[in-house]
Amino acid sequence: MAAPDLNGSFEEGSLPKKFKVNGNAVNGDGSSSNGGVGITYSEADSSNDVGSSSSQFPSYGPASNSQDGDDLLPSYPAWQLSADPTDYPSDSNEASTSSGSRGEPLKHMLDCVEHQYVDERTSKQMLDIENEIKLNVPFVAEKEDLSVLGDEYSDPVYIAKIMDLKSKYQWLRRTRGDGNCFYRSLGFSMFENFMRAGDKEKVEAMKRFMVECKDGLVELKYPALAIEDFMDVFNDQLTKVMETPTDEELLRIFQEQGSSDFIVVWLRFLTVLQLRREPEFYQNFIENHSSVVEFCQMEVEPMYKESDHIHVRRCLGS
Repeated sequence: MAAPDLNGSFEEGSLPKKFKVNGNAVNGDGSSSNGGVGITYSEADSSNDVGSSSSQFPSYGPASNSQDGDDLLPSYPAWQLSADPTDYPSDSNEASTSSGSRGEPLKHMLDCVEHQYVDERTSKQMLDIENEIKLNVPFVAEKEDLSVLGDEYSDPVYIAKIMDLKSKYQWLRRTRGDGNCFYRSLGFSMFENFMRAGDKEKVEAMKRFMVECKDGLVELKYPALAIEDFMDVFNDQLTKVMETPTDEELLRIFQEQGSSDFIVVWLRFLTVLQLRREPEFYQNFIENHSSVVEFCQMEVEPMYKESDHIHVRRCLGS
């Protein structure tokens, strides 16, 4: 292979004799065997000038004689020619990945296509899993005896924990693991405890407390109309379950997405309120976020965001 002329433009035939793009040979004079891909020349940037200011370098792009629909490769910035032969694609047609190689733009493009393909496959798999969960797992399921856990686990450590649970509780309910399971389980337990107790005075006290929380959120510049909607649904559904204190009514409230999700959102806002009341303390437990406000915006307020210890502690503390 003839070496480039570093004092000006390169000589005809100085390009690699064996270079392929998508299996199509590109000749040393810049033409391609199928007319689909060629090599164009552009002025080099002054910062990369290896000779005079008029030095030219090749960049990859569609050939001038390509037809509509054949321009599959994008134009890449100019790549500086190197006097070192090892910087060029080898006779094995493998594009070199060394700096300045003319095979690098193609490799970069192929990597991008591969990553896009993997991302699409991953997104589809996640969507399939989500759809399967929606079909098979309700927001809140019917009661099951705790003994069913013994059939699902064989590890002695887990068996010991199950036995400890059975000494305190008889039933369990499964919830959909969609990132809202903590708040949905908490709301269901709150409603169930009020329903079982039948203490209407405590229910009215809870409603008054919710109004105070709403006022606190408004002071934090949350829109009053939006906040009131979530609070009203929470209080209205609590009233309904007290008027019809049955497991069927309780399940209906939490299995219907509209009412169930509104309760989840309200409980998320209660968590935000408690966190923002003590920002100096909770800032010490927050990672990857600059402030408690940012943490609430990114990790607490959005639906389907999973809860961690800090969420549980503040929501239960409210």
